[in-house]
Amino acid sequence: MKHFHFEKLGSTQDKAFELLVEHEPPFFVTADYHVSPRGRRGRAWHYEQGRSLAFSLACQMPVTGLEGLSLVVGLSLRNYLADENLKLKWPNDLMLNDSKVGGVLIESRSRPSSVADLAIGVGINCFDMSDESYKGIQRNINIDDLMIFLMRDLKDFENFGFSHFHRDFEGVLWKRGEEIDLVVEGELSRVLLKSVDEKGRLVTQDNTKLRLHLNAEIIHES
Repeated sequence: MKHFHFEKLGSTQDKAFELLVEHEPPFFVTADYHVSPRGRRGRAWHYEQGRSLAFSLACQMPVTGLEGLSLVVGLSLRNYLADENLKLKWPNDLMLNDSKVGGVLIESRSRPSSVADLAIGVGINCFDMSDESYKGIQRNINIDDLMIFLMRDLKDFENFGFSHFHRDFEGVLWKRGEEIDLVVEGELSRVLLKSVDEKGRLVTQDNTKLRLHLNAEIIHES
């Protein structure tokens, strides 16, 4: 797969979309230095050269088949790393012993056709940061091997959807069966985390009522 590497970038996500104008996907983008790496909901992502891995994978998929994509990317990363202590915090974080060690950001731009341009951003803390509050997985990662693994799962996702991965994701869902703090539309509540459904939606229970969530945030203080 084509690999675009730069000494310095503001964001590999932005560069991926820029390159999509002239280059056929899939390809991935890396940089030695990230000026303003970002995560979900526009938050900054802490990146430290030599201790972190960050890249953006540019690809295309049908607009109508993207439900659960971020969950599948997280699951693929977790399975590649093959650490039984790694869990997946819905919808997009890698957790090791209750500390966030990685995350996924998926951004899309529509085309006139039924296909969307995607930039799949991944950040993983390979080692503990100089700021000790940022923990790592304590291993190096071969990005080319990881990309082969990830592309295989993305192909299965495109062919079969999230339901193909549903059971495996449930098996590594962080805090499954426990009470969590959940923010939905600005309202914080204490709920029981039950599972995810076959579309990748979070399933919770408050009192005796089950609820499905597509846009929500699990609050966690590491």
